Amino acid sequence: MTIEKNPSGETIAVIESSNINMYDASTETMLYVYRGKNLIPGMKYKLTIYVEDWASDQPNSSSETVIFTVSSYGAIADIIPYPSPFDPMKEDITFRYVLEKDSQVTINLYDMSGRLVDTIADDQEKSSGEHNEDTWDGSNFANSILANGVYICELVAKNGDGEQRRYVTFAIFGK
Repeated sequence: MTIEKNPSGETIAVIESSNINMYDASTETMLYVYRGKNLIPGMKYKLTIYVEDWASDQPNSSSETVIFTVSSYGAIADIIPYPSPFDPMKEDITFRYVLEKDSQVTINLYDMSGRLVDTIADDQEKSSGEHNEDTWDGSNFANSILANGVYICELVAKNGDGEQRRYVTFAIFGK
């Protein structure tokens, strides 16, 4: 990561990665996951993505630059379920999140009526930083695959600063 100043004199950290295959042909999606040092809340960052298409005789290229500021979300940041929607007959869903501090983590899953359908982490000690090891197979406490629909993931992190909760929706589709 390098540091530069923009025309107004603000300090911006430049995220640098190269030769990364971001396209997943099986899902026809592009995904970029930053795997460097934890980003600092309040700091401005610049990410430029360069794309080249070599499928034709005339290669095409393009780039897009995004400048963003990392927000502080308290104990939990960036909770992302993927893939969503997911087909439990083909794959599990993974819940990716970032913890600001070491915390006791509970992850509960609810249906849209607010009924608890499963718990995939129950007061587990997790270190600060990025986590993407919490997966779910789409089944409830009775080990039955749930119906297609939208569900809610609740992530609870407890540490010396108290208790933080974050919620995100995800979908089952394909049963």
